[in-house]
Amino acid sequence: MALVEAKVDEIFEIENGIKAIKEGIAASNVVELINLPYDLIIQLKPFLKDKKIKIHHNKSDAIPEEIAELGQVCFTSVEMKGTYMGKIVEKGEVFLRNSIFNVWWDKSGIVNIGSIDFSKCARCIMDMHKNIMYLEEMDVLNIMTLYDPEDGLDAIEEAVKRSKRVRMVNLPKSIVKRLYFALQGKDVKIICADASEEAKRAKEKFDVKIAGGLLGVYSVYKGKKANSGGIAVDEGFFSVDYIGNEILNVRSVMWKKCAECMMGYFDWGWLEARKI
Repeated sequence: MALVEAKVDEIFEIENGIKAIKEGIAASNVVELINLPYDLIIQLKPFLKDKKIKIHHNKSDAIPEEIAELGQVCFTSVEMKGTYMGKIVEKGEVFLRNSIFNVWWDKSGIVNIGSIDFSKCARCIMDMHKNIMYLEEMDVLNIMTLYDPEDGLDAIEEAVKRSKRVRMVNLPKSIVKRLYFALQGKDVKIICADASEEAKRAKEKFDVKIAGGLLGVYSVYKGKKANSGGIAVDEGFFSVDYIGNEILNVRSVMWKKCAECMMGYFDWGWLEARKI
């Protein structure tokens, strides 16, 4: 059993997500709002009082006065997008000191709210996004995708086929089994949750260790505590939330800096892991 547990991220029911954003803002002195729908900002307005507010704005139309008066407004030409269940939508963010809320939305309203709660990862993403918004020559930033579980598994398999290096940690046995042939001939390291038969089979072909148990990471999916697994490839990484054999959610961030960062975290975990 892990000595320490840490929540790395969460996917919310919409109303619970808005409530969590309000609570996060209430506990923070500094708040940055990026490409949020105006009606959501209006809902957040009572919680933004007496905060240091920065609003990153990427629309050609003038920002409404009641929103502009909340704090400093910074215009960026970069359009913030995300891919949700196969559809490209608007992607907004709320930056707090040590966490991020992601808001996917379109003309119909908010379609998904999630958070990144692992502070080092959250701060890295904040810096990266701000550099892209104001320093990179890029018209559209769309690096995060939320998949239907089966489509997500297909995307993982295709990414593995294209990648030279693959690092996997705490994935469900069904995914390890599905990827077995796609992993052939790659630079592969796998950290399994336990010494299962699937782990022992994988050990015949790949470098495999068992999680050391010093740190237990988990996700929350619509109120349910879930196992959190990850797979890093050359071009980015995927995270998988699951309970038992049920895959709840698959997400990806396709950005090489994120891939390198996740590979580094894996290397630390590899040192802590034990042999089968």
